[in-house]
Amino acid sequence: MANEMQHKLQGEHNEQFLNTLGNSSEFIDWKFVVLYYSALHFGDAYIARKGKTIINNHDERRKHYSKKMSSEVFTSYKRLENYSQIARYHPEMSNVLTDAEFLKLFSIDFPKLKTLV
Repeated sequence: MANEMQHKLQGEHNEQFLNTLGNSSEFIDWKFVVLYYSALHFGDAYIARKGKTIINNHDERRKHYSKKMSSEVFTSYKRLENYSQIARYHPEMSNVLTDAEFLKLFSIDFPKLKTLV
């Protein structure tokens, strides 16, 4: 599986793609998804540094994150994950996918995972 550096690079790659979407609300759902997956890779890089390089699914990831990360960082991860799930699976809840909520996640929650590596 991927090592710390590979996860870090993938997180940065995803973040670069996110930046190409700019400030437009046209693809706001995808902005939430890409933000989450970028944060996930920064989190996986952190976990890889701690010795766990194989994570098979999201449930296993949550388990490792909850053990290895501070509760504050883990809470931010869960918030990013929740909004990503809304964007991917719950179009009936798309009204919560606002620019304001995205900016809050991007400026408060996302950096907590990014700064782990």
